[in-house]
Amino acid sequence: MKSNHEPLQVLVFAKSLSDEIYALTSQPDFRRFSALKSQLERAALSVTSNIAEGDGRPTTKDSVRFFNIAVASAAETKIQLELASKMKAVPHQQAVRLHEGYSKVCRMLNKLSEVRLNRIK
Repeated sequence: MKSNHEPLQVLVFAKSLSDEIYALTSQPDFRRFSALKSQLERAALSVTSNIAEGDGRPTTKDSVRFFNIAVASAAETKIQLELASKMKAVPHQQAVRLHEGYSKVCRMLNKLSEVRLNRIK
């Protein structure tokens, strides 16, 4: 699909992480962790969805609200990755790398929110 504007870098990055989550949870070994699979996929999907929705909102206040929801979903994704690693559903190094990726998403969103809010002051 094509949009009328350049997508946010944070959205592109979050989408790539989400793709990795879905590739990970589609592995046969993940089948025995059905509840964790569902929760991890939904949390990762929520991150990207809320970034996109925030970027499409007409006001800065609305945009920042959705970016904050995305940050909370990223935190949820991170804890799910920690649990998945502890349960041996995900290789530890892969969980660490994805965790760091979602931490970066949080930093990017917090900075984006700060920049947008400073524009209206």
